[in-house]
Formats: sequence, structure tokens, C-alpha cells
Amino acid sequence: MRDGLDLSRRTLRRARHRPLRLCAILAGVAAALAAAAVLWGLDLPRRLDDCLAVRYETQAAALRQEIFVLRAQLAAHTDDAQENAALRDLIGSGAAKDAVWQPFKVAARWPGGFLPGRELTPGAAVLDRQGRFAGTVAQNGAVDLAGIGAGAVPCTVGPALGVLTRRGDALVLTGLPRDCAAAAGDTVVTAGGEHWVGTAAAPPALDDAGLTAELTLQDTAGGTDYLYFAEGDKTGQDGV
Repeated sequence: MRDGLDLSRRTLRRARHRPLRLCAILAGVAAALAAAAVLWGLDLPRRLDDCLAVRYETQAAALRQEIFVLRAQLAAHTDDAQENAALRDLIGSGAAKDAVWQPFKVAARWPGGFLPGRELTPGAAVLDRQGRFAGTVAQNGAVDLAGIGAGAVPCTVGPALGVLTRRGDALVLTGLPRDCAAAAGDTVVTAGGEHWVGTAAAPPALDDAGLTAELTLQDTAGGTDYLYFAEGDKTGQDGV
């Protein structure tokens, strides 16, 4: 009995010590986790720097590739730029420099043109309020709308040269080379003064004869406004 009682007491003592041992183990695990968290926290700035470095390097590589592509495209269009410059020299055109623009009102209007409320220089370009080419002053002092009479001027889209033509309310650039590679959205400007005319609404298409190409323009000047701006008026008077 005494040995049996002693055995039960030892078992009881062991059972009482088990929660203490478990708490000690848990405390040790918690301390280890806390230490690991501290070490990970100390290493966090370096980890963030590494992640940001990888991200920025990826972006930099993409930008370098984009710059390479743009330089290649620029090099590919060098011949086109030289051809365009030679073409402008041939037709005696160039960018207008130090041009004086004076506003004027419309005194009378008719289909295809209007009478300005002041004397203007024949051959002068006329722009609308947004700076878009609206027409040209004819020899009789009236303004022919873009694509009609004196307003049917040579225009360029990229290196290609065509003639501005009005068909109803639409402006069309006709007489383009058959292989004209213009795309929708390309800018069309006058060959003489590089005035904005509009943008290509769609890629060029062959005309009815199939000899040349043509394209329809969008974002062009209207012919129904009452206020326009003339280039190089000869009176210098305020006509507004």
C-alpha cells in the first residue's frame, strides 16, 4: 500500500507539472517567434528596397525599349523629311513666320464663300477661331472657302502632297500618290503656310479612276461663323 501510495503521489506531481512545462514551451515558442518577427522587421527595409528596385528596373527596361523603337521610327522617316523639305522648296512654300493675324467680321455670305467686313490682301490665308484653315482671300477681295476656288490649296499629310477639295460640307484631300501611307488621325496642313486643315478621318482610298488616292478630313473649319482671322491684312484697321 505504501508503495502504491507513493506511486500515485509521483503521478500526481507529474500531472501538476505538465501545465507548467506546457506554458514554458509555449513561452519559448512565443519568444522565438517574437525574435523572428524583430529580425524580419529589421530586414523589412531591405526587402522593400529589393522589391522597388526590381519594379523600377522593369519600368526602366520598358522605357529603354520604347526609346529604341522611337529612334528607329525617326531614323526610318529621315528620308521622308528630306523629301518633304525638297518638295516645299520646289513649290516655293514654307512655314509662315512673324505673320500678323487680324480679326474681321463677315459682311455677306453665299455658298462657297463670304465677303469680309474689311479689305484683305488677296492670297492671304483665313483661319477660324480655333486656328483651322478656313479659306483664302481671292483676287476680288472675297474669301473662298477651303477647297473652293482660291481655297483649293495644296496640302500635305506626312510626306504626301495633295489638293484640298470641297464636296458638299466635307473636305477631301485629292491627288495623293497611290502608295500614300497616311493613317486615320494624321494631321493635314497647307503646303504654303503649314496651317492646320484637319485630320484624316480614315486611311486613303483610290479615286474612281484608280490613278491617285484621296482621303476625307475631319475636325475642319466651318464656313458659317461670323468671325475669322486674316493673315497679313494691308489696311491694319480694326474691322471687328
